[in-house]
Amino acid sequence: MITMEPWYEVVFMAADGEHTVGDFVKHMSAQYEGGEPKGLRQQIHGIIGTLIDEGILRLHGDSQTLPSYFSEEYFEKDAEFRRQQMQADGLID
Repeated sequence: MITMEPWYEVVFMAADGEHTVGDFVKHMSAQYEGGEPKGLRQQIHGIIGTLIDEGILRLHGDSQTLPSYFSEEYFEKDAEFRRQQMQADGLID
């Protein structure tokens, strides 16, 4: 288990394999009265870059269906089974 700063967590949790970085920036911009604050886009891109560099996030050119082990229901399964599936996919060592 890892913990993240709030902004990093928001970015990570929004990474659903279906939306683009642009979609996320647009969504976050809509949360502010008066539109996108100055520097928001750069901040989001910086966070995404850090998460990619740390191997926590991957970008794809097309939509991707996320592996089942990212679904909430998956955590009801045996921890060893989950670990083996994540290792098989190269997500963890």
